[in-house]
Amino acid sequence: MKAKNYKIKKPGFIVPYIISLLVTLLVFAFLGSLFVAAVYIEYVYEVQEEKENYDYYIRESMAEYYDDSDNDVQIFSVTEADISKIKAGVAERYAQTGQRYRIHIGGFNVIDASRTAVVYCVLVDPDNPDATVSHTLRLADNRFLEKFDTEEISKMKCIDSDGLDHFRKSPRFQFNVREFYADFNRGLFIPVEIEMCTVTALKTNYSPTGVIVKFDPGNTDGYTHIVTDNKTFRDIVDKKTYIAWGDVIGFEGPDNDADYIISAEETGYSYEATELKAVSFTETNKDLIRNVILIVIWLAAAFAFIPASISYNKKKRIFDTFEYRRKMVDAMAHDLKTPMAAATAYAENLSNHIGTDKQDYYAGKIEENIARMNSMVNSILDFSRSENAGIKISKEDTDIGAVITKVLGENEHIIADRSVKIVYDEKNEIIRTDPELFSQAIANLISNAVIHCKEGSTVEISVGKGKVVITNTIDGDLGDVGKLKEPFVKGRSERGSTGTGLGLAIADNNLAMLGSKLDLKTEDGKFIAAITL
Repeated sequence: MKAKNYKIKKPGFIVPYIISLLVTLLVFAFLGSLFVAAVYIEYVYEVQEEKENYDYYIRESMAEYYDDSDNDVQIFSVTEADISKIKAGVAERYAQTGQRYRIHIGGFNVIDASRTAVVYCVLVDPDNPDATVSHTLRLADNRFLEKFDTEEISKMKCIDSDGLDHFRKSPRFQFNVREFYADFNRGLFIPVEIEMCTVTALKTNYSPTGVIVKFDPGNTDGYTHIVTDNKTFRDIVDKKTYIAWGDVIGFEGPDNDADYIISAEETGYSYEATELKAVSFTETNKDLIRNVILIVIWLAAAFAFIPASISYNKKKRIFDTFEYRRKMVDAMAHDLKTPMAAATAYAENLSNHIGTDKQDYYAGKIEENIARMNSMVNSILDFSRSENAGIKISKEDTDIGAVITKVLGENEHIIADRSVKIVYDEKNEIIRTDPELFSQAIANLISNAVIHCKEGSTVEISVGKGKVVITNTIDGDLGDVGKLKEPFVKGRSERGSTGTGLGLAIADNNLAMLGSKLDLKTEDGKFIAAITL
């Protein structure tokens, strides 16, 4: 059976992020839908409550037309003037709630909340206050509404203190009536001259603007001509007179049976039924729904980074570990191969019974290559030890100057071979650290500086202000010096160069375990290794 080859691929961030985004989007969409559902339930209850309020209002306003003395309710005579009062009430309810209403009563087919003008007219007799008569009149012809659609007049519409949307969609205008024609029997009026008013809240007094609107009344047969002299109750002193004020209220647009989505149950009155059209949930809460959608998308996009990052980093650690081990094995095999091949070749020469004059030479070379391999193995073991997070650290007072002096003494032969000059002003500075790990780190850094510096140049060592800095002159560009702290990475790309590429990695690991930091950089042809203690 053929074995399968498994290859660990370098992870990407896009795929886990998209998967995470879809999951978080579903989660937040579910939570958002729960919130919208709660708002919808509240909306349903509000509409139902409004319907009950409306039914109560209609019954109250029509109470005078019904006889509730027995079960066989009868509707008394309802005039057009009565209809004007009821229509004004229905339109007023729309102005307050934004809900459309209509009723069927007696011989009159439909009384709805569509846009109209209503005048409240009062005949005041100062000599006989009990004789005061009030009338509710509706506009005889809706063509007069065109006068209220100018830009100047539109600026005077009533805006409720809550700024409800339906006031902007269905403008409500207030005005004082100076002159008009009235048909009190049918409850109708024809405007002649009015003064526009502004209102900043539903139940505040009118504020006259001085803007006068005049109408061409046309045919006024059967109407009574009335001039109010723009009086108010407080102005009336000595004569019988009319005062009048009015509203333009109600909804605009067509009125179809299909629009009325809530119908009241039969009320028991044989000629009366009420209907209510609620402003749809999506229209009432369109801003809320839009904001919920935007918030859901934004939160999902933001929170998706968390699980995506966790998944990506986990896979990346696995991949990095795999790559790290692969490169380490490749480097070890390559570095050990050269001295092993050399030792093998010298051993073969010895086995060929060469002359005694060559035996000592070949034996020496074998020992030299074995020593080199042994040094590599020891370096690998030191590196493995430096990577061990569980290694026991024993800190004690350590003299940095003494450590550096000892390391320089141990490297005298290398320093002499490369004709390197050491510049070091010995200072006695005591730190609390693990002397073995710290000494190994210092030894690797000084050895690296001596081996890789320009022959005959200077290695400078300075101690002070919580730092140890080792500087040597280099020949050529080392590229990204930060990578030199990675295992088996050398300053030269060719593998055959001197060293294992583990010295700086061991020093970095040791110092990290001791709570110190190693920084590497090149500057003006110099390689600088700085330890922050």
